[in-house]
Amino acid sequence: MEKVKVIIYGVGAMGSGAVRLLAGKEWVQIVGAIGHKRNIGKDIGEVAGIGRKLGVIISDNPGQVFGSTKADICLHATGFTTEEDVFGQILMALDAGCNVISMVDTRLFYPWEHWPEQGRRIDEAARKNGVTFLETGVNPGFTMDQMPLLYTGICGAIEKITVKEAADMDPFGTDVLQYLHIGLPLDVFNEKLADSSEYYAAAKPFDARVDMIADALGWKLDEVKVTVEPIVSEKRKVTRFNFVIEPGIVCGIRQMYRGKMNGRVAVETDWILTVFPEEDGIQTGNFITIDGDPSMKITISGLTEKGDVVTYARFVNCIPQVLQAKPGLATVMDLPVSTLLKP
Repeated sequence: MEKVKVIIYGVGAMGSGAVRLLAGKEWVQIVGAIGHKRNIGKDIGEVAGIGRKLGVIISDNPGQVFGSTKADICLHATGFTTEEDVFGQILMALDAGCNVISMVDTRLFYPWEHWPEQGRRIDEAARKNGVTFLETGVNPGFTMDQMPLLYTGICGAIEKITVKEAADMDPFGTDVLQYLHIGLPLDVFNEKLADSSEYYAAAKPFDARVDMIADALGWKLDEVKVTVEPIVSEKRKVTRFNFVIEPGIVCGIRQMYRGKMNGRVAVETDWILTVFPEEDGIQTGNFITIDGDPSMKITISGLTEKGDVVTYARFVNCIPQVLQAKPGLATVMDLPVSTLLKP
């Protein structure tokens, strides 16, 4: 059996985690790595912290890597800079004949309702090259969308789905925190949130998870309302990657989405992302409430304390499903449920 050849695009916290998982699997061969800044020219095994070299040197020339390396799949975990940068990275991998699993632009997780042009662009490129693209992580991609939908399979009727997650952002790198506007003074945070030219602000009126849940249940939502609130730190916080948040500075965000149907809230998501939430009196965990027949409440602890592991594990465990999928942009609802991959 031939090994699955993988290119790692982005060797930050999540990309390095994926490398650590893949390095222990006999059916995988990492054949290329693309990064930036201080890791260029270093062996990916050493950068990822597995304690040995893998014989793959991190490059800052993606064109050269894709042009000279034949790979089956690209794991895309770069930081979000601009839409054109991200789309350029994805399109380069697709045009090189690589399947792609990305965790960068959450709009592509389920673009068909509010970002159809972005979805069409990726879908057409993937189809043209006979490969598959999937945007996923643990959220979106599992805890607040696919997981509650799995429970609906044992329901005779459903009136409302409510999903809440409160997660510690300490395990994530600087790029992710800055993308969420964590680390900014409150006035600067509010200015950026109001700036429609910013990707984050432009995307905030809609939640692709709400779209996917409603579509999967055959619901047509009348409107989706959003509230975004900053969480301000009461004390000095320093993350494991030495990202410093002083008192009075934004240390997290709370996003609340309410999808209405026939005048009532049918889908509601509440997402809290902050650094050291317990220090601010916030209980971490995943909470699902389904009102219907039967009604049920599901509480899951442990996931949010391992936000880094569950994110890059999801990234890696979707590889077989993507390799076997039909060409085009796929969503997690198009693919079989992923499981832990064999060593």
